[in-house]
Amino acid sequence: KEKTGLSEDKLIELMDQETWLNAEEAVELGFADEVEKPIRLSASIKEGMLSLNGITFEASRFSKLPDSLAKLPQNKNELSTESNEQNEDDIVTLDELKNKHPELYNQVFNAGKDEGVKSERER
Repeated sequence: KEKTGLSEDKLIELMDQETWLNAEEAVELGFADEVEKPIRLSASIKEGMLSLNGITFEASRFSKLPDSLAKLPQNKNELSTESNEQNEDDIVTLDELKNKHPELYNQVFNAGKDEGVKSERER
């Protein structure tokens, strides 16, 4: 409520209607600050279980499942935001990550180093 600035009544209405938002709508309503570049999403439905990027839950729990999810093929994974074609911005090697996004590379490197030091100390 504080983040969005929406009234309690409006928030209750959104929840009661089981409102699903896309990224732009989430920003517009104040639930998010910005829209980032789309990422690959793997989604499938199998025997009533909806799986999104490895997180599985019963699709029947939702009375208003968005058409984009409700119409997924049964037992088949598909990318729902991007195709399998490699985009020029895709990074497939460590050297590409280091060259294209040095700040991110350093964050990942330092996080791995810190985790290694922590594990070694615990050992």
